[in-house]
Amino acid sequence: MIHDHTRVRSAGQSTQVLPLSPRHPASGRTACADARALVPRLAGDCELGFTLVELLVVVGLVGVLSAISVMMMPGVIASAKADGGADRVVAALRVAREQAISQRRMVLVAFTAPNQLVTSRVDVPGPGTTVIDTVLLEDGMSFQLFPGLPDTPDAFTNATATSFGLATTIGFSSEGSFVDQNGDPVNGTVFIGKSNQSLTARAVSLFGPTALIRKWRWNGRQWTS
Repeated sequence: MIHDHTRVRSAGQSTQVLPLSPRHPASGRTACADARALVPRLAGDCELGFTLVELLVVVGLVGVLSAISVMMMPGVIASAKADGGADRVVAALRVAREQAISQRRMVLVAFTAPNQLVTSRVDVPGPGTTVIDTVLLEDGMSFQLFPGLPDTPDAFTNATATSFGLATTIGFSSEGSFVDQNGDPVNGTVFIGKSNQSLTARAVSLFGPTALIRKWRWNGRQWTS
């Protein structure tokens, strides 16, 4: 190995000899150039890129995935809207219960077909009422039952889409329980969905004594919470 040298003179110091990059005696190339030469090269002089077959395969895969997405999208959107409808019912019921407790008043709940939920406060002295809130189910959702679908695991009955037994008036008492016109705790379930789309079926059940609210979702085989 042959080394090239250069002389560097500094003020007030003796001359120093500094080595440059070593050169190969045969080729005269530097060690750095030799290292770069060790990197593997592609055989031949071909250019980097994709073949027509590879491009066609990629385009085909993109097309298949796009078609699957298009087919699934309507169902996903409908399911999301159904969940939103159930959430609106749950939220309205919880707000009504909180107002009944905080105002120490009976708050009535009325489900009016096809898609309206109204909460109202019983005035003192009575017998009048004052509407607190009106909630509408959107995106084609309404109170309804789907043929062949069973009751939820709570088994509070599914005789009607807004089934609360024999109660004619329902609401939250000032203690927070869900009661009928006689002040007795009553259980019930509200069923909602979009017509002719059973996978949008949703249910909201209420356990009278504690006013426990549960949301249910039909997955095509069973109700899940």
